[in-house]
Amino acid sequence: MRPAQLLRILNQEFLSTSTGHHTPVMLLGSPGAGKSQMVAQIAAAHQAPVIDIRLSQMEPSDLRGIPFRVGSRVE
Repeated sequence: MRPAQLLRILNQEFLSTSTGHHTPVMLLGSPGAGKSQMVAQIAAAHQAPVIDIRLSQMEPSDLRGIPFRVGSRVE
């Protein structure tokens, strides 16, 4: 898919969230292809914040927190 097509789709998906019709989008491609930049571009156009999470650089506890013992359970 060409970048212009992807930008159009990302924009449509962003706009669809206001009507409750949102389809999650997963971008796959080689490093440096511009995936994050395209998402940031759409967010900037709609003045929306972006939280960039790089899963390859995180541990499971980074996302879910450190487990603690509470009584006989672990939370």
